[in-house]
Amino acid sequence: MLESAHRDPATPEELKELNEGLREALTDASEGDAEGGERHHRSSHRRKHSRRKKMKGSKIALIVVGALLGVVLIAAASFFVLQRIGAGRLSHKEAPAESAAEKMAEKTGEKISYEEGVITYNGAKYRYNEDLVTVLFMGIDRSLQEENTVDNVIGMNGQADTLILGVVDNRHKKITLINISRDTIAPIALYNTDGQYMRHADSQICLAFAFGDGREKSCENVVEAVSNYFYGIPISSYAAIDYEGIGVLTDTVGGVEVAITDDYFADTDPEMVPGNTVTLDGWQAMRYVRSRDAYSVEANNGRMQRQKQFLLGLIRQTLETTKQNFTMPLALYNSVSDYTVTDLTAPDITYLAATAVQYGFQEENLRGITGEIRDENEHAAFYADEKKFYELVLEVFYEKE
Repeated sequence: MLESAHRDPATPEELKELNEGLREALTDASEGDAEGGERHHRSSHRRKHSRRKKMKGSKIALIVVGALLGVVLIAAASFFVLQRIGAGRLSHKEAPAESAAEKMAEKTGEKISYEEGVITYNGAKYRYNEDLVTVLFMGIDRSLQEENTVDNVIGMNGQADTLILGVVDNRHKKITLINISRDTIAPIALYNTDGQYMRHADSQICLAFAFGDGREKSCENVVEAVSNYFYGIPISSYAAIDYEGIGVLTDTVGGVEVAITDDYFADTDPEMVPGNTVTLDGWQAMRYVRSRDAYSVEANNGRMQRQKQFLLGLIRQTLETTKQNFTMPLALYNSVSDYTVTDLTAPDITYLAATAVQYGFQEENLRGITGEIRDENEHAAFYADEKKFYELVLEVFYEKE
């Protein structure tokens, strides 16, 4: 079959001859029987054209198959080239600075030392895993596709209500997703309405998005806040999607299946009651991951559980679809591009998609951060258990020697 891709194409004369032979064969087949030698003559004539038809038909079939094979080979080659480019761009070899270890010691109250890139904690030595790719995913509670308006000012550009840090571990061939509470109290950079930096202040980490332009600068501000919170872990890239885009994404993959565990939506959607397994459409998905009781400090915990369910369902659906069509991730990206702000390129997305299909994803690798929620001035404030959080960071980002 590979040789057929190099055969010369059929000439116009050959195609004309094939067409005439087919027409004549069909005409002969529709005619009644003739007597004696005339019938024999027509039969012999048909056999000649039949042989010629088979020969020419086989040639055309080989040409078509060869052309299709060429397209497939080009597509596959393009896919792997994009994958290689993305892998090179996203790979991060830079370990956190020594100051990160000092911050760890200060936060945890544990004895932590740092020497030549090695952290010593509780008598064990840890070295940063350089075979990691990290991407911060954000769900934004305002429409990112809108043009800037007079109301779109620094400090009022929406919030990163969903924060998930994706970690691709190429050394151990696994993917970990860490769900970060929007109410996490962490230092964020504050800017005035002219965009000038003022200071860092402890606040809900979701508000880091507000102190930007509602697009790239806002995303970069959140990336900085999350990186610092994770003790200087480098973040390779980011992708922020408006909640309306979640609906489009869901419809593009054909719906996302979840098991309903609470009655939050029972009054407005009789299908979404505890015990039911529902395939969410776009509108339902958007409400499912976005809605919460704004008057309860515990409300975000319930929403994070729904987001976890939805995310797992979306991953399963996307991976299954991508196994059949490896261009699906790019198609999904294109479908939500109007709702997305990201520095991921086509090669990056291709690399991440191929890696996800290769490594798969286990539910136990969707991790949360242990801590407590406090009511501070009628606002929810999440504080991590610093020791457990630090141990999570060592487990995911470092290699025990």
